[in-house]
Parts: sequence; structure tokens; C-alpha cells
Amino acid sequence: MRDLTTYNEPHFINLAKFEALVADIADCILIFPESPGAIAEIGFFSNSKAAKKILVVNDINWQGDSFINLGPIDLVNEKSIFRSTILLDYKKKPLSFETVGNRLVDRLRTRNAKRFVCDYYDSLEGREKFYLIFELIRLFRIVDFAALKISIVKMFRGSVDDIELRQILSILCASNYVNRRGDEYEYFVARHVDPFLDYRYYDERKFHTIAMSHYSNHAPRLIEMLQGGQT
Repeated sequence: MRDLTTYNEPHFINLAKFEALVADIADCILIFPESPGAIAEIGFFSNSKAAKKILVVNDINWQGDSFINLGPIDLVNEKSIFRSTILLDYKKKPLSFETVGNRLVDRLRTRNAKRFVCDYYDSLEGREKFYLIFELIRLFRIVDFAALKISIVKMFRGSVDDIELRQILSILCASNYVNRRGDEYEYFVARHVDPFLDYRYYDERKFHTIAMSHYSNHAPRLIEMLQGGQT
């Protein structure tokens, strides 16, 4: 959220829509219902498709027939692959989260590869857009917002929501998948990050060579930025 407000032009941010986008991208939504905001999030997500990703970690000392337990949390426990709610004794110090870690490892252990097909950008889910935008940045090596948007429109047709695209870029930056440099906020993939997609029948190195040749002839500043010449 801080990245989104720091590096973008001021505009109204609907937190519910932004949280829904983050939830669509995430593997798991871990919620500790200790504050009004966290309790509101459980209520918001419990009746959405994101409910299947939620793991609630609650204080065993605050259990009872409350609305949050008999309503939203019960809905989550019906739908979530991480069910059921983990109860911890918050009075015990230090608090151990071993049970939480084991649950996440156990339920996220199996990840089946799926074929990624994109005919129209508009038809993609939030996570698929996240993957696609990351891969475009990785293939181009470095790209600014305007060029990225044009590439999506030209290559995958459809329209691009500027606010959503900026939000996805902020999520990529905040999660250290992508770095941002320059006055125009050029984006490039962090060195330690592996690709999300495996390409068949396509030579990525050829695309990289073409992109770098174009930058060398028309935008040498981008070459310098990739080499760390500008911070």
C-alpha cells in the first residue's frame, strides 16, 4: 500500500478493490482477527471466492458464540483449503507459530502446472495479469509504464485499466519481484527472481537480444540503468 501511494499520482484508492486484487494474486490470506480492520476483512472475504485461500489464526481465550465466529469464520471454515481455524493461546509467551507454518507448508505443498493461454487481456484473472505483466517486464528487460501498457494492448488486445496496472506494478515492487528506477519509473526484474512461466517453442534469448539492440540504438539510457549506471 505504501508503494502504491508513494510512486503514483494522487487518486482515490478503493481499499476493498485493492485488497480483492491482492487476494486474487496471493496463495494464502493469513488473518489474525485482533483489530476491527482484520475482522472487517474476514467479513469481506468470507462471501467471496477468496474464502478458499483464508487461514484464520484466532486467540483461544476469546472464543464463544459471537457473530464473527458463527458467521464469517464459519463460512471460511466451510470453503477454505486451509481450514479449520487455528487456535493459539496468546497468553503464552513466547507465542509459537509452528502450527501455522506446518499448515501452510502442508496445504501448499502440491502445485500443479497449468497451461497459460491469453487471447484477450480483459479475460484474465488478477493472478494471471500479475504473471503476464511480470513476464513482459522480464522479456523486455526494462520498460516504463506507457510502453508496458501499449505492449499489452497491442499483443493481447482489449483494454487496460491504468489504476489496476499501477496497482499490480506496486504489488510486484513491494514483493521484490520487480525494481523501479529513473525519473519515469522504468521497471525491471530483480536479479534473484525466477520466471513464473516456462516457454515452449520460443527462444527468450532472441527476444532479449532484439530488445537490447533497440535500446542501444534508440535509448542508451536504459542500457545504463540496467547496468546500474543510474539509481
